[in-house]
Amino acid sequence: AGSADDDAGGARESWLLGLAGHATEVIAGREAAAALAYTVARGREFADAHALTSEAKAQLDTAEQPLELALLYALSVFKWEDEAKDPGGSFACVVTGFVAALVDRRPAACRRGTPTEAAAMRCLKSVARSPNIDAGGGLDVLLTTLREHTLAIEKNESLKSELRARALGRPPPETTLAFVRAAAAVLCGKLPPERLLVKTAQLRRGAAGSERDAFGGSALDHLAASLAHVSSENFEDEAQTVGYVLKILAEAGRASPAGRRALLALFLARDGLRVVAATVDAAATLDASKRERWRTYLRAVQLVALLCEAVGGDRLADAFQQRFVKALRADPLLDVLRASTPPADDLGDKCASVTAEVLACVEAAPGSPTSGGR
Repeated sequence: AGSADDDAGGARESWLLGLAGHATEVIAGREAAAALAYTVARGREFADAHALTSEAKAQLDTAEQPLELALLYALSVFKWEDEAKDPGGSFACVVTGFVAALVDRRPAACRRGTPTEAAAMRCLKSVARSPNIDAGGGLDVLLTTLREHTLAIEKNESLKSELRARALGRPPPETTLAFVRAAAAVLCGKLPPERLLVKTAQLRRGAAGSERDAFGGSALDHLAASLAHVSSENFEDEAQTVGYVLKILAEAGRASPAGRRALLALFLARDGLRVVAATVDAAATLDASKRERWRTYLRAVQLVALLCEAVGGDRLADAFQQRFVKALRADPLLDVLRASTPPADDLGDKCASVTAEVLACVEAAPGSPTSGGR
């Protein structure tokens, strides 16, 4: 690591990227992770390299997963907003790949509320400032990981997946998915909404070359699909992330007509009402006095209200909107909204107001028993 300080800038950058890639591939090789943490702290021309290195070394001695935490800490103070420091986004891609590798190699350490989880989220919030975060594939790495863990639950069924995880000494699949969902949300929340609409495709060949698993979609697709598997256990820890994902979906739908069309198409094709119902049901497991319960409810009903709004000037979006309202009218979620009893405070007033908007839109829609037969 010391020799990197004496190399020419270009050589040092290439050497650092190579080492980072090596640490990602062989995360069990703790020497590589330690070298990367020390190199990032010293070799990247930080304003106070000595202080940063000292803090990283202190974490080495005290943390539960010392080297991973030191690495994540060092990466979180890198000047990601400086485009010249990460041309093309290749270094950001390596870092998101490192976080994704943690999920598979250190699953027990990636539970919500652990020191590793806190350090990873802090690191990703810094990485999200990179102008090239989506150019170098950094976002796609996390989205692919998110989709893979979502598909694992869907294909193996919840009980089978949980028994398999228990036999292997791993956390429940929903717990691992919660970590990846939070990581992906941190990055998606910092990107322009139009970037979240970009569709990508993945094709994986089986070990024998005969089986293939093809999947793809946009960031909105992957985030929405992951919400269908929100665990009601310890939902209080999940509420902030779930609410943030719902907010990301709504903001993408508000940003442009294309965003509204994409969001409506997603909710019609992927049974989006089931996703909203899953989050509302999970939030309902919290005590009625908990504000986290009603914050999550508010985010969910605000998203539904957005999808119920008439678009105007866009025939395709209007057709999607009418189909969505028709689906909502026949969905059990509507009865849940009617039966909701928000508290008598500022948050409860917002919940009641938006709920009333949704109910009024459904009742006024063509085909509704109260719409006058229009």
